[in-house]
Amino acid sequence: MAGVTVMSDASLVDAHANPVVTNVGTLSRAEKQKRRRLLWFDKKVKKGEKHPTEKVADTITAAGVLPTTVQGWSGKDFNQRAYDGKMLQKIASVPVWMTENDNRLLDEVEAACQDYIKKCGSLSDKIVGSNRRGFHWFMIVGVDRQIKAKPRLTAFHGAHAGDSDALIDDPNGPIRRVINHAAKCFKQRFPALADRVLACEESLKRMGYGEDVARPRYGYWYNFCINGPCGKVRGVMTRPHVDAKNLALMMCAVFVYGRFNSKEKAWLVLWEAGLIIEIPPGVVILYPSSLFMHFNISITDIDFVTTVDGSRPTRKNAHPLNEVPGRGSMVLFNQASLFQLAELGTTIKAAKAAKKSTKADNSRLIRGLRV
Repeated sequence: MAGVTVMSDASLVDAHANPVVTNVGTLSRAEKQKRRRLLWFDKKVKKGEKHPTEKVADTITAAGVLPTTVQGWSGKDFNQRAYDGKMLQKIASVPVWMTENDNRLLDEVEAACQDYIKKCGSLSDKIVGSNRRGFHWFMIVGVDRQIKAKPRLTAFHGAHAGDSDALIDDPNGPIRRVINHAAKCFKQRFPALADRVLACEESLKRMGYGEDVARPRYGYWYNFCINGPCGKVRGVMTRPHVDAKNLALMMCAVFVYGRFNSKEKAWLVLWEAGLIIEIPPGVVILYPSSLFMHFNISITDIDFVTTVDGSRPTRKNAHPLNEVPGRGSMVLFNQASLFQLAELGTTIKAAKAAKKSTKADNSRLIRGLRV
């Protein structure tokens, strides 16, 4: 399967493009022309004839055996991982449309996230310290199931519904514009996985769930997370972890924001892929967070240095890496347990009692992915 895709300058898509509608008779001539251009562009992108994305990792196992649990819905947990290989470095670049013509989207995203964090309030030291992904402020909104019999909104979403919905649901707001951009990239590059999300929505509706649960609120994702600086934490640096409870055959989307020198710190490490990726603010990266152990490089573990012009470091021109104050990230993801419920049509316990298969059909999904 295509393991990692970095959406950079290769993804010069229109983040504000209108969705394709079926009733074309109500559109003006200009709107029809724009619609035809978008359809033409999408076809060219899908064929690889326009703005081909750099694929920085291919199949993560030679035999096609993915690091999932036995049933195949989610990934193996952190303590079951091992890696023996070489690390390669890659660099992603910021999409041009985010910064050209005085576009202040990156500044708006940072301001909106920091304002939201202030409104929600700081987290206790106990909560921050128990976060295995890193010692920083975090939240998760959207639909949560995990071990629940019936999915519902996360507790944090319920407690901060007004501020959360105002931040994310504004169609012209900076957060929604980033989500739309990530969703369009995801649909273009991984149409089979996008169809899986739409099928999940339809299945949940047939099971009697309303729009508040069945509809993915964040493009093609049911969950949205902000990792941000707050209080004593000046910037986000994640520790080695696997999002094992996320859906295995799916891509999460990560968008980095803040003002920091990405050449110096906070590179993303994808352990099994053997990759170290420099991710500047403004880049969307799509990867299966349930299959890869990932983290940000920290100078507390390794003596990293950098040079001003990017030349090969020596004792004379190298200097220690600095901190990353202000760095934050937004993450879009899907829980394995929600898709398990939708695709089985019941809980695993009930399926076992009825002597039905409880395994995900990952082979079918893999065949639908581009390699």
